[in-house]
Amino acid sequence: GDFELIMMVTQDSFKIVTGDTWRSIIDDDRGSHTTTLGDNFDFSRVRDVVDIVVGGTSISRRVDEDSIFFLLRDLLFAVEKLSNGDGITRVSFYEGPWDLILQRVGKAAYVTMYRSGRRPGVVVKDQKVSFDGVREGIVTSSKHLVSQALDLDANAAVDPVIASLLAILKRVEKLQRISG
Repeated sequence: GDFELIMMVTQDSFKIVTGDTWRSIIDDDRGSHTTTLGDNFDFSRVRDVVDIVVGGTSISRRVDEDSIFFLLRDLLFAVEKLSNGDGITRVSFYEGPWDLILQRVGKAAYVTMYRSGRRPGVVVKDQKVSFDGVREGIVTSSKHLVSQALDLDANAAVDPVIASLLAILKRVEKLQRISG
C-alpha cells in the first residue's frame, strides 16, 4: 500500500499511517459509482498495513497487515485510559504477536513495542515522546480512517465498527479539549 506522511517529523513525534490498499480493493470490487457498499460489507474484516512512526523511525515495519479499524479503536481506548490517569496500557495487534505499550508520566509518554510468541524480541523500548504527540497522532489517524470509510459509504457511520470508533474518538477529543 501507499503511505502518505506529510508532517514535520521531530524526535518527539508519534504518527500512525495506515495503508490505502483496502480502499482500492473495495473500489475495484464495487465497480459502479454507488455511495454505499451494501449490507454485506464488514469493516471488521478490513486489513491493511499500519506504520507506527516514533521520532521519525518506523517501529512497525516488520508487522504484517492488521485489522486497522479495531487497532485504531484500541489505540484510542489506550489514550482515553492514559488521559484519565492510568499509568500504562497495552494494545495487542490482531493478526500477529505484536504489542504496543504506552506509559504516561506527566506530559511524557514512553513507547515500547515488542513481539511475543516463538520469536520474541523488542523493537523499541521506552522511547520518550510527548503524550500530546501520541494523542494527536492517534486522533489524526483515526479521523483520517473514519473519513475514508465515510467517503466509501455514506452509511458507514451506522456500521458497528465505525460507530464504536466514532464514539471513542468523540470521547478522546472531548478529553483533549478539557485538558488543553
